[in-house]
Amino acid sequence: MPYDHVPVFVAGGAGYLGGQIVLRLLDSGFAVVVLDDFSTGDHHAVDPRAKLIEGSVANRPLVRAMLDMHKVRLVVNAAGLAPPVGEETDPLQLYRANLLAPLALVESAIGSHVTAFIHVSGLIAGDRLPATAPPRCAAMAMAEHALLDISGPHGLSMAVLRLPEVAGCDPQGRGRPLGAQATGLVRMALLQPWASFPM
Repeated sequence: MPYDHVPVFVAGGAGYLGGQIVLRLLDSGFAVVVLDDFSTGDHHAVDPRAKLIEGSVANRPLVRAMLDMHKVRLVVNAAGLAPPVGEETDPLQLYRANLLAPLALVESAIGSHVTAFIHVSGLIAGDRLPATAPPRCAAMAMAEHALLDISGPHGLSMAVLRLPEVAGCDPQGRGRPLGAQATGLVRMALLQPWASFPM
């Protein structure tokens, strides 16, 4: 396998998108370490081939210890808070989960063995958000820009992968299906996003 045992750290790997990402990485030969706080994730969504750690991406000492212990080269951030449609969520929680937590994660990665960082965003809008954009979208847009700004000066290869949680499932039916409308969108988008990253 081309990526035989290259260590990858997936934050939010017990969520729907995170679980699909973990499957793709494992099937490609990566050694995967998953961190999830299970606020919305599910233990059963994590493939048993991955090493699972319960904790928060905002816990810098824990994240840095895991990155160093496993000599992680690639971080994939699929953690975030996506409230159910029509449900109100405190904007402070949305900014904490979708802006501050990704910043804490990239800060933990800087200075470690990590050379590449993929941030999975649920944002589907263009670069310009309307002034009436909900707090979740505003936080995600800010996180995307901040991570791209931070990565360059610190020698970290950065990519933002926009994968709204609207479609996608594993062709073998693994992970958490979204229902009858699920397609292979996630599978197609994840086939080679890390191939061009220096690791």
